[in-house]
Amino acid sequence: MSFVLLLPLELRIGFLFILGAIIGSFLNVCIYRIPPGLNFVAGRSFCHACQAQIAWYDNIPLWSWLWLGGRCRACQAKFSFRYFLVELLTGSVFAGLYWWEIGQLGLYPASLAAQLQPLALHPQMVNVLHAQYLSHITLFSFMIVASMIDIDYQIIPDEATIPGTLIALIIAAAYPWSLLPNWQSVFVMMPPPGRMVLDPEPFLVFSNSFDNYPARLAGLRNPQALAVALGCLWVWCIALLPRRFRIRRGWKIGWLLFWRGLFSYKLIHIIAVVGGLAITAFWWWVPAEMHWQGLLTALLGMAWGCGLLWVVRVVCGVSLGKEAMGFGDVVLVAMMGAFLGWQPVLILFFVAPFYGLVIGLFTWFFHGESRIPYGPYLCLGAATVLIRWEGFWQYSRNLFYYLNALLPLFIIASTGIMALLLLMLRVVRLFTQRGEVDEDEEVEIKAEK
Repeated sequence: MSFVLLLPLELRIGFLFILGAIIGSFLNVCIYRIPPGLNFVAGRSFCHACQAQIAWYDNIPLWSWLWLGGRCRACQAKFSFRYFLVELLTGSVFAGLYWWEIGQLGLYPASLAAQLQPLALHPQMVNVLHAQYLSHITLFSFMIVASMIDIDYQIIPDEATIPGTLIALIIAAAYPWSLLPNWQSVFVMMPPPGRMVLDPEPFLVFSNSFDNYPARLAGLRNPQALAVALGCLWVWCIALLPRRFRIRRGWKIGWLLFWRGLFSYKLIHIIAVVGGLAITAFWWWVPAEMHWQGLLTALLGMAWGCGLLWVVRVVCGVSLGKEAMGFGDVVLVAMMGAFLGWQPVLILFFVAPFYGLVIGLFTWFFHGESRIPYGPYLCLGAATVLIRWEGFWQYSRNLFYYLNALLPLFIIASTGIMALLLLMLRVVRLFTQRGEVDEDEEVEIKAEK
């Protein structure tokens, strides 16, 4: 790491842009092959017009698309410009986020960032900043895949979110300092006199807490803490189970389909059992309290995002008389909560609908498109909250300080406001679909998410 930091910042950013473009090429493969039962093809990349395999020198990110004009060398069939766009976007995210988080210390207030600049090469500060960066580019990579699939098919498959959620839990447990920074960092005077050493703190689930009671859950080997952690995992697993409850063919068949869906997805049952055992073992043998707090932060963020959007989905579905959003959106926000924590996810709920309204109205007005995938707007909201975390937290930290005592009331209020905003977004779709024939609601879609 010390050798890397000796390189100029511009050179590091350029290298990360190239690395991001390479990762973007892999994300293109995921975007094309993940949707279940649609376009999955194993093996090397090939042209879908002439079936000729694409040579490695024709698969170089960005360059090959420009050199060949976006066409197949063998048959001159045109490839989608989105292949190039995803590689460019991923490279730009890798480079831009490094410049923002490492070069500008953008996650910290300007006054604190000025004090941290002299410590930017301190080993402890370097490890914290780069761990945060690696966690965030991982989140961005999964969000790019989920967004593109949702744009194409109006679904977000579990394959695009489950791995990301599990990775987020592992990162938070192994290195909790990868979570968003807590600005109540402590500077300790160390010999020689006048030297300042940073003692960084991650933003944990009980940071800035008014009530001391929840903080006791973060202690080592507390049975209440274990129960909360396992409950969070199992709430997420329940959200992943395929549930189809349709009463148009009668209540009996509806309940039959419902329970069949609950017990048919063996992978989720395995995750629930193995994950529960892993959390219990970590709770018992974890060497330091900070690591348990990191895992609990990710688990509560996952469950909070999943549960709150689940409630919003039900409220909006009842108010509109039809499904307002898929469960893929619920699981996507759970992944964001595992990476960011529950406080940023709650802020996300108020940011994402504005993207949906503005972009949705623009798309409908200029292109007449009435189908509105909500996943990309959730991803835009998460990216905004992450990049501008310093500004959002400055204005909302006092609210969260008193939130523990008012949590039930705040859940009701935030759910109502979110439901209203989503209702406005879906009303646009209802108006644009007047006179159109709805799809057959009785068609059983396995990939309902």
